Amino acid sequence: MKTTVMLLMLLLMLILTTIYVVYTIRVLKYKKISRHIRSEKKALDKKTFPDLDDNDLKYRRENLALYQRIYLNSHSQRIIQLSVGLLFIVLCTVAVLALILSWYYILFPLISIIYFLFALSCHNQPSLDKELAFWHDYLEKQPNNELKVNLIDINSARTLANVKDKMKNYFLFSGIFVLIFSIWAFIVTQP
Repeated sequence: MKTTVMLLMLLLMLILTTIYVVYTIRVLKYKKISRHIRSEKKALDKKTFPDLDDNDLKYRRENLALYQRIYLNSHSQRIIQLSVGLLFIVLCTVAVLALILSWYYILFPLISIIYFLFALSCHNQPSLDKELAFWHDYLEKQPNNELKVNLIDINSARTLANVKDKMKNYFLFSGIFVLIFSIWAFIVTQP
């Protein structure tokens, strides 16, 4: 009986590992597409605002992100983001302590929770439609464009939103995979 369960668990782990590897390769492809779109956006920003050097462009991007975080995200979204960040720091600290104290059995569940936190963080971001509406509204209300907002075309924006969704799914699947793996490892190591 125990041998049958072990073989089924091993088969499940092999299937999940194969799916995980294939999914990781696909996510890397999406990250490459995302990087290409972001480099095109950088080139467009340099062309649109030639008077800004690299430091000014970096400062501008940070200001745009901060402005969006303050005015687009709701209070509950900001609290969730802060909680996820703090919990991530705590879990990483516990993981380091677990390594130091040789509590290896706790590492995989911690890694699983960290993946779930990444998925929650991705899910907590505003949708593409909300974000585009927010920036179009800003440009209508601020015709002088003090923040120097420069929107990318809708197809590139949809591609980036697709990449963000794929990353969220990847983090969620990774969390489930690592959790199942930790349960399997626990079952295997029991006498």
